[in-house]
Amino acid sequence: MNLHGADSNEARRFSIENALYWVNDCHIDALRLDAVHAIQDNSPRTFLEELVKAIAEEAKQLDPIIYLIAESADNDVRLIQTQESGGYGADAQWNDDFHHCLHALLTGERNGYYQDYGQVQKLAKAIKEGFVYSGEYSNYRCREQGTSSEGVSALRFVVCAQAHDYVGNRSRPNG
Repeated sequence: MNLHGADSNEARRFSIENALYWVNDCHIDALRLDAVHAIQDNSPRTFLEELVKAIAEEAKQLDPIIYLIAESADNDVRLIQTQESGGYGADAQWNDDFHHCLHALLTGERNGYYQDYGQVQKLAKAIKEGFVYSGEYSNYRCREQGTSSEGVSALRFVVCAQAHDYVGNRSRPNG
């Protein structure tokens, strides 16, 4: 989806209006923003920043609490930092590292991104700090991965033992 190039205004507006529809007409209290790491947007004011601002303004008018939960493979703490401090302003972030550690430990699987997990120390770090990869080298990605989440409240992370991403997005059980 074109969210930052020429003629991107309509796609941005449509996406934000769609989120507002769910808040206003369906009365939802949270939105999970799927795979935000895949959003290509190098504009001065990113789509994510616009979306967070629009939802926050709507919440003020409606007086409910509306949570925005970003899902990202980048381990970028800026997603949950306030816009005033240079972040995007999401309320929470899906923490895949916790799942990956738990899965690799319980199943022994080491295919794909699971090769970076499967050690008790990494699960302990996920529980204590949030991200396992906070600037360390990832063998799977062949580069350093993530930013430090040390000191970020655990309330800002969503963790799970299983989700659609880990079951439905795989063509084979160990694929």
